[in-house]
Amino acid sequence: MTWMPVAHAAEVGPPEEAAAAPLKQYQGWRDDPLQDWREANDRVGEIGGWRTYLRESQPSGDGTGQDQHGHPGH
Repeated sequence: MTWMPVAHAAEVGPPEEAAAAPLKQYQGWRDDPLQDWREANDRVGEIGGWRTYLRESQPSGDGTGQDQHGHPGH
């Protein structure tokens, strides 16, 4: 006779509770207050322009925009 492992279901509450759990943390969309686009552009220029945002988005965090082999990011 061959023995096969038996999977046991994890004990969970009713499906309604499981579905509602993530929704407890949900926050609806909130619009940012309107601002003058000239001031927003000036602020971007003050912090270093679009290159600053690019550096922030790079996973390496070294700010070079190159991968570990010295190749520019794509």
